[in-house]
Parts: sequence; C-alpha cells; structure tokens
Amino acid sequence: MRVGVLTSSYNLSIDRKELTPLVEIIHELKKRKHELVHLDIDKAKWNGADLVYDNVSPENPIDSFICWWPGYARYQDLADYAPKGGASYFDQIKWLSERYPSTTSYEAVLTTNNKLKMSETFKNAGLPIPQTWDGENPENRALIVADLLAHPEKTYVAKPNYGWAGVGVVKFSGVTDALAAFQKFDQDKSPFILQEFIDGQGIDYRAYVIGDQVVGSIKRTAKEGEWRGNGYQGSTASAFNFTAQQKKDAVTALRSAGLTDGAVDILMDIQTGQHYICEINDGAGTDNIEAATPGLSLIKKIADHLEKITQDHKNSKTALPPPEQGM
Repeated sequence: MRVGVLTSSYNLSIDRKELTPLVEIIHELKKRKHELVHLDIDKAKWNGADLVYDNVSPENPIDSFICWWPGYARYQDLADYAPKGGASYFDQIKWLSERYPSTTSYEAVLTTNNKLKMSETFKNAGLPIPQTWDGENPENRALIVADLLAHPEKTYVAKPNYGWAGVGVVKFSGVTDALAAFQKFDQDKSPFILQEFIDGQGIDYRAYVIGDQVVGSIKRTAKEGEWRGNGYQGSTASAFNFTAQQKKDAVTALRSAGLTDGAVDILMDIQTGQHYICEINDGAGTDNIEAATPGLSLIKKIADHLEKITQDHKNSKTALPPPEQGM
C-alpha cells in the first residue's frame, strides 16, 4: 500500500506533542511494510485540473492518504494558505479526497475546525446538542443579555469558533460578565460561539470511533479549581462505558462530519442525565484513552481501518459490472 502523507516539511522534521498521533501512525504503517510518500503542502503545483506532487504520478500513484494541519493556525489562515504559485491547503484536501480513500475528507476539515458549522451539522443529523448561537451576531448577544436579566442564575459559555483544547473558553453568569466576554473576543478579533452551559460538575466524556464502532471511551475529570475537562487543561482520565444510544450518537456525529475515525466529546447534565454531543476531534491524542483501556492500541486500529478502506476502494474500482438482464 502506498500512502500519501499530506503535511509540511516543517511538521515532519520536528518532534511536537500535538503531532504524536500522525507520527505514530506513520511508524505503524512503516512496520507493516507500507510505502509512505510525503505530499508536501508547500510544493504542490497545479497542472491544469490536477495537482502534482513529487514522487507521485499517474504511473506511480498513491493508494490512500493521511494528513495533518500545517501547524497551529486560525481556520481562515488555513483557508487562505497557499504557497506562492501553489495550491491552497484546503484545495489540496478537496482534490485528494475526491480521488483517494482516507480517514478524513474535505467536508471533515471544513466542519471539525469550525465549531458553529460543527454544531449545525450535529443539529441537522438529529443529535442532542447544547443550544448554540453565533457570537458575532448582535441579535444573539442581545438575546443572551435579555435572558440573563430575566434569569441571572443562568450560565453560558463563549468559545473561540476555531479553538482547540479548551483554550480561550469563557464561562459566565450575569450581564456584566457576559458583556466582558463579548468585549474580550471583540478585542482579540476572534470569531466565537455562545452555548448554554451543561453542568457536568467538571466531568466530560470522550468516545473514540473507528468506522461504525466506539473502540474506546473515557471519563475526563477536571483538576481541582477547573471546570473544563480537556486533557490539555490538566484533567485525569478513567475508563467509562457508554450506553448503546450514546455510542450510536457518537458514531452518527463522526459520520455526519465526513470522518471515519476520530474522538467525539460528550457532555452529560448532572441533574437530568441527558447527554449532549459537544464536538469532534480529527487527529485527537490517543494516550489518555489507551492508558485507561488496558490492551487497546488505537494506532493499530487506525492503521487496520486505513488498510481496510484502501482495499475496499481498490475492490470497488476493479469489480466487474453486473451482467445485463437477458444475457
């Protein structure tokens, strides 16, 4: 199997914690004697309607591809990112997704890095989600302020629309704190969303989905004095078993965004027990789930899955058409 790795030369040349899943998958594929081909984001060129990469040609194609972001960057920066005379990162993902199997897709890239779009995608799929508004819309801000004037005990959350790992997320109650949150995001020129606060008392949950199965799941408990359960914020992970419905919703969430492997974050209201799909993560870290699940190797399962969808794609291209009726 010849697997393209879409990333920048910079990302492949350093050992960064956030790249660990990609690097581990590369090592696993190499151990399985697959050929890894670097698809350099910075060197791809258009040739008519086709993209040209070093070491890839019609006579020597790839069978599938994996990818990673070219570094921490705002979503809009990535949308506009294009080396001089080259193709934009998003255009490269789109072109590759239309031709080769992958665990991700163009639609997944657009969705998983845009929390407002992600929320709309979940809602359209009929999934339970926290009520969500576009924080850039003045009417939505006025709606929240009016609700807090009438119900000062209520709590809301403001999140960077293109954020990660809980960084920059603000929880607020009361009109004064609401206005301060709006002002902060405006000053930072950071698009943001507003959500109702789901009180899980510092606990949230993560399901790792591959294909149509939840293969690992954990409960994340925030450290003392912290309400966010993100691992980056210092939470601790322990094993957890989801109900059949929660697993079904996790798989639906991932599929609705165009992914076939990734992590689904789930909130649960401590009072009602109702679960809510919070967000999904393409390329999430694997260490905490593996540590809480003895014997589980997510990297091996991801490699197995890539092999399967690549072989399925090959089979679909070589399958004979059904015979015509009457012959």
